[in-house]
Amino acid sequence: FDCVLCQLLISIVGKLEDRRQMLRVVHRHLDDDNNGILLLSASGASETINENYAKLYARDKKLTKEDRTYFSRRRDDGEILYMTHHFTKQSLSDLLKECGFSVVSFSVEEEASSRRPEEKAFFFYIVATKSNETAHRSRCTAQAGALVTH
Repeated sequence: FDCVLCQLLISIVGKLEDRRQMLRVVHRHLDDDNNGILLLSASGASETINENYAKLYARDKKLTKEDRTYFSRRRDDGEILYMTHHFTKQSLSDLLKECGFSVVSFSVEEEASSRRPEEKAFFFYIVATKSNETAHRSRCTAQAGALVTH
């Protein structure tokens, strides 16, 4: 693919290893020749602008075993719907780099979430490309594989 759009998906995909795997799959399917583009949005750590997030993070940390991760629950009965992770700018940048991406732009916006429209939260909007190094490595691996099969 020339471009993949992941809108807030990485924030609700599960634990760190699941988020890592998601980015690796995206990376694998992006075009090597044109440095495929990833358009990514993610939930940002919001405890500095919204004390309710600090409470959510603290309440569920024993169960999630991750900082800034909590369970999104149904409002009427509290049933757990899914796990939500809020990234710091540094943690998301590091994860993208680890998975073979180069960050082209990274913007931070203060908005309200769809699940909590009355509360402020940070959201990240990232444009990243397959890094030249990983694209080159992928091409070399493919070429080596072609040589072995001939």
